[in-house]
Amino acid sequence: MKRDQHSILIKRLSHMALGVRDLDRQSDFYAHGCALQIVDRTTRHLFLRAASSHHHVLELMEDQRGLHHIAFEVASDEELDRSTEVLREFGVRIDLGPDRDVEPGIGRLLRFRDPEGNTIELVSDVKSVEGPYGSGPGQPLSLNHVIVYAGNLARQQDFVVQVL
Repeated sequence: MKRDQHSILIKRLSHMALGVRDLDRQSDFYAHGCALQIVDRTTRHLFLRAASSHHHVLELMEDQRGLHHIAFEVASDEELDRSTEVLREFGVRIDLGPDRDVEPGIGRLLRFRDPEGNTIELVSDVKSVEGPYGSGPGQPLSLNHVIVYAGNLARQQDFVVQVL
């Protein structure tokens, strides 16, 4: 595949973050009901992994509701820096970064909003988690898609195709 110098080269969908009212209740649901494993915790955030070595596929954030952000991994810190320039070329305002050590398991992070106002993160240097995952049926391997409402489908599609 030929690389377009004016678009961002996404490696994969990294994770999504959800705001929840009750962190303990939701963590129980995702750990027991969805077979995700808690890999890291702060006072108001919980990070859950799937059976692969990717640090986390889901972040739960207390005292907020709904989708907080969707994160895509890029191949390197250099690609993250280049992504900053691509976003600026398209007139996209950067809300955060690129910064280091913003959340556990993520080396660097860049945050902005898509045309619909959804928060998007680009991340690089995602840490691997080694060791046993547990046993039992139904262990998810990764996060492979997210569906997001688009009020203006054509505008959103143009952004995804041209920029991402």
